Amino acid sequence: MSVDVESALMIELRALAGVPEGQTQFLLTRRGVQISVTYSGGSSSSITFSAAYGRYGARTGVVAAGYRTWSQPPRAPRPLQIELRRETAWNVKNKAAGIDREVQTWDPEFDKSVYIDTSAPDNAVSFVLSQQPARTAAITLLVQEQFGSITIDDSEGRITASLTTFVVVAPKPNRGAFLADTFATLVLNLPTIEGYGTKPVNVAKRAIIVLAITAAAGFLVQFFSSFALAPNGCVSHDSDGSSLNCVEVNGQNCCTPMLLGMLWGLPAGAFFGWLASRPFVGRSNSSTTRIAVLLLVFAITMESSCTITELVMW
Repeated sequence: MSVDVESALMIELRALAGVPEGQTQFLLTRRGVQISVTYSGGSSSSITFSAAYGRYGARTGVVAAGYRTWSQPPRAPRPLQIELRRETAWNVKNKAAGIDREVQTWDPEFDKSVYIDTSAPDNAVSFVLSQQPARTAAITLLVQEQFGSITIDDSEGRITASLTTFVVVAPKPNRGAFLADTFATLVLNLPTIEGYGTKPVNVAKRAIIVLAITAAAGFLVQFFSSFALAPNGCVSHDSDGSSLNCVEVNGQNCCTPMLLGMLWGLPAGAFFGWLASRPFVGRSNSSTTRIAVLLLVFAITMESSCTITELVMW
């Protein structure tokens, strides 16, 4: 990351907004769009542009006049939470394998460059991204300017775009104005979806929450049961707390049950994790859901295998 580029960009953005040096959150207006700029410094610095969704774009009473038209604008549960990112080889691979499913805009350049991650209905996504200037602005921000992501209608009903990688070798004159104008173009060309209905239950999200809670509980059970079940002489106590020692007690090493539990838990966890992740297909984030489910089931199986082995051997 180039600190000079980062500093030069923030100096220019503050100058455009007319705020003093050192201000980390401020408003600037470009093309009639009020943009909130938030700067976070440090080792993982970022600049985030944000504007209200639905305040500036075409209203629901206006049919989008881009590459496709509608007899009437679609409605969908809000917030839409449409996240745009650079498309990667991982995305292409998982789509080809039938794991992930992505809405296509039928704009070849956009569909090749940008990955759409959302649970919003296809017709709503197509409508929101129907305008060529919006798609071009998204490509510019994500691909040319290396923004990490763009979210349309987030949990607060806003459009946000975050820059976390400052890849320019030397500061570009007027880059701040260019980025702000490009973001304003995006905002102005995102038609508004009227909120209607409720979102269906996100089974994948619920499964991950349940598995995460189970894994956390399993860790605590396994940790405390190791001390509770261990034979006398395996556990030592001092001012720093209690510890399980790998010493011989009654002809058996105190750590043997745990090691054996891990030994058979590894293949069992990998198998059950793979099996549990298989049903999650057909959504834009199915591949990441699969990874989360696999890892959590693997952890639960490992915890269970250690606890069971300790119960049998101790």
